[in-house]
Amino acid sequence: MCGDEITIDVKLDEDEETVEYVAFRGDGCAISQASASMLTEKLRGMPVEEMLELDRDDVIDMLGVDISPMRVKCAVLAEKVVQDGTEIYEGEKQLDKTTTEED
Repeated sequence: MCGDEITIDVKLDEDEETVEYVAFRGDGCAISQASASMLTEKLRGMPVEEMLELDRDDVIDMLGVDISPMRVKCAVLAEKVVQDGTEIYEGEKQLDKTTTEED
């Protein structure tokens, strides 16, 4: 387990359909931090429905570099946080720490 941590704050517009503001803070390797930074830029102005459709491949493609299998978890941590946060917001999941470890 690598120990990378990312917190993402999202503010939706008045109709709660579009991301108005997003920021992250975290501590971890260059890949997880770069991925979080790039993802927050991509999310601004994005409809929530589109945000829910993001997946690992979208994030890896966004990075634009080859990621070794051992570093994929670092690259997709921010995407996992966004997806879990959305599920918590919608009441589909309980508030808990998100990890990229397999269940």
